[in-house]
Amino acid sequence: MDVPKQTAPAVARVMTWNALAGGWPRRDAIEAVIRDAQPDIIGLQEIEPRTLDALAERLGMERVYGVSRSGRGSPVGLLSRWPVRAAPSHADAPLLNAMLEAVIELPRVGPLRVFVAHLAAEYSAWRGGESVRLRELRHILARMGQAAKEGGEPQILMGDFNSVAPGEPLLASRLLLRAAGNDAARARGAGMKGLPGMARVLPPPLRPLGNALVTLARWSPAAALFDTAVGLYVPRAVIARARAAGLVDLAAAQPGPRQRLMTCPANGPAGRIDYIFASPALASGLITCVALEDGEARPVTAASDHRPVLATLAPPCA
Repeated sequence: MDVPKQTAPAVARVMTWNALAGGWPRRDAIEAVIRDAQPDIIGLQEIEPRTLDALAERLGMERVYGVSRSGRGSPVGLLSRWPVRAAPSHADAPLLNAMLEAVIELPRVGPLRVFVAHLAAEYSAWRGGESVRLRELRHILARMGQAAKEGGEPQILMGDFNSVAPGEPLLASRLLLRAAGNDAARARGAGMKGLPGMARVLPPPLRPLGNALVTLARWSPAAALFDTAVGLYVPRAVIARARAAGLVDLAAAQPGPRQRLMTCPANGPAGRIDYIFASPALASGLITCVALEDGEARPVTAASDHRPVLATLAPPCA
């Protein structure tokens, strides 16, 4: 009996997505989006074990699950169409949320080391939250550096970084209106579980002004000024630091004219906080990197409050 020849993949499709609050009630919609996107490797944030297990079974993919040190932070997960050869534990990592690491064997190409992370939001702390994220990123980059010395595989780091890149817009007025809408829906017993409200996005000193700020955000001239002011104030050191470490931000590096890529909230994005980074050799094969929107068979806004980011690369050995 002839054994089919295992050929190298012409492309690798890598996706990151925050599934929101475990994802279980929306597992069918999450599955539909993944089936439509057809990724080979998926990093998922805020995914609970039963949701990850169900998706792995339905999609016929291997799975890796990561938990936070405290057990109170958000978990992360990974699905892979290709064999997972190793998955070192990071349950003791000094991060608020979980991170995971996996070595995936690409047929006739070789191993790829993938990291999935979910940096702390801490939006209500404003600039203080950036300090927390920078500490978390330093730990991740140190581990990536160690892994590069040990194995030398191409690397991908992806996830929800809760950070805005230098030079990219943040539509703070839209974010504020979405948060107010989430609070109103919650008061009616409606809306998705886990959607952020005003208390999550406003620091304590500004919360008494919440209603006034929402009123201003609905007035276009004031909203534009608000967006400009917040955009100047919001720290952007996390993404700058990741780039300075030699990682390539795939959405910013894709060839051809760049389109403004925003990922959250899914039903009216205010900014890009979800990223896929790659080591330079791997990034040299970048074909596209896009944020997925609703489609005929792709119910993104019914599945999560984040848009998935999907990168298509030509593996360097293909």
